Amino acid sequence: MSVGIMVSIEEISKEIKKELPTDDLELIAIGSKISVFFINTIIDLNRLHREIIPCLKRWVEKPEELSFILPEGIQLDNVPAIIDDLVNGSLVILAETGDEAGAPTIYSIQMLAIKSRAIDEPKVEKFILGPKESFIEDIATNIGLLRRRIMDPKLVIHYFEIGVRSKTKVAVCFIADIAKPEWVEEIETSLKKINIDAIFEQNDLMELIIEKNTTPFPKYELTESPISVARNLSIGRISIIMEGSPFASSLPSLLLSMLYGSEYIFQGGIIRLAIRLLKMLALFISVYSAALYLSIVSVNTAVLPTQFGLSIAKDQEGIPYAPFFEVIIFVVILDLFIEGTSFVPGMMGPAINVFGSLVIGQAAVESGLASKMIIIITALTVIGTYFSSYQISFAFRLWKYPMIIGAGILGFYGIMLSTIFLLAHLCSIRSLGVPYLTPFAPLRAKDLFRGAFWDRDLSKSRIRMSVYDPQDKVRQKGEPDNEG
Repeated sequence: MSVGIMVSIEEISKEIKKELPTDDLELIAIGSKISVFFINTIIDLNRLHREIIPCLKRWVEKPEELSFILPEGIQLDNVPAIIDDLVNGSLVILAETGDEAGAPTIYSIQMLAIKSRAIDEPKVEKFILGPKESFIEDIATNIGLLRRRIMDPKLVIHYFEIGVRSKTKVAVCFIADIAKPEWVEEIETSLKKINIDAIFEQNDLMELIIEKNTTPFPKYELTESPISVARNLSIGRISIIMEGSPFASSLPSLLLSMLYGSEYIFQGGIIRLAIRLLKMLALFISVYSAALYLSIVSVNTAVLPTQFGLSIAKDQEGIPYAPFFEVIIFVVILDLFIEGTSFVPGMMGPAINVFGSLVIGQAAVESGLASKMIIIITALTVIGTYFSSYQISFAFRLWKYPMIIGAGILGFYGIMLSTIFLLAHLCSIRSLGVPYLTPFAPLRAKDLFRGAFWDRDLSKSRIRMSVYDPQDKVRQKGEPDNEG
């Protein structure tokens, strides 16, 4: 229904109530000339009664141009626009001004007042020496936190509204003279193509952007830290912030970037390199420890020294099933414990996990249902898994099963075949067209010393990584270094 000059306040009011048949739609009549519509569960009621209502009463008592009293109001001319503004937290004022044969004037004033939680310390990315701020569920607050760290007019924010019913606000953030324009266009084109009734989760949004997703490895990197997003933008990546999510997604994503601990950016380059190597070792242990143990005790027993082999054979004595089933049973129980205790509130989850693991492990060994070595292997697996990024840990938890099955059937050959398949799969993954294993495959040796693997001394690091194809390649002015 289009509001024309012959439509009265009564007719418009009936149409609004027809389009919004909800009990929290409220109407306040001020005299016979003004009607105020609002949804009382999402607007600032204190401001309404403290500022707006007194202004409207003064207008009734002493008529003058309504826009002078309500300078922040936006004029509307159709019912669909009124409905959209009401559900977005606006106050809609219908006023008979006496102009144009009694046609009502319609003003909309934004008065959204949904309370959000306070800015708190990061819960997933722990910082000891770093800032104690993290994103919250309010998109405006999150962008404000980001702009506090990048006070550059080239920082561009583009807003999109996703979902016919949910109308979820999404922001694409990038630095205009650094980020690759083709990547920005690709992301924004994908957002414009989305035609879905509602979207509420960051994961759903990112799957719609990256489209076909046939890998357990994440093609985007989630972070709750504004400083991490600022660093990502400064090297040419693009971040996506969504209303209702306390995380920002960064694209493109690389496997190595998942192994970059947030806390260690506040340490020296040697410490960062050591921690990154330690994370790689932990991942290797989490994926291969159970498979190597199974291969040694069941298929490739000849590789063990005699004394060590006798020790393992003695440990296996009395176990009522084959080593393959022993390993499978315990890694499945391990994953059950991890998932079962992840959603227990407070500190009870870790406590139950530790208590249950100790009790079950000790009882299994004492009753002769499990060997002592499998308890050690299981402990190494879980420690190695969570030493890496939480987001990527799920993928490596999943990949240990093909390794175990390959080891149980073919021993070391099975592990080798599973590894080849894993590497081939990783090489096939692209994030915005960038190979997932960059800068190792394809090899970009210079990028390895520009922050991808080892951070050089900042005074010598003058060129941005070429991985993200930045427009402005120089990050620090001065004499050119030897990187080329």
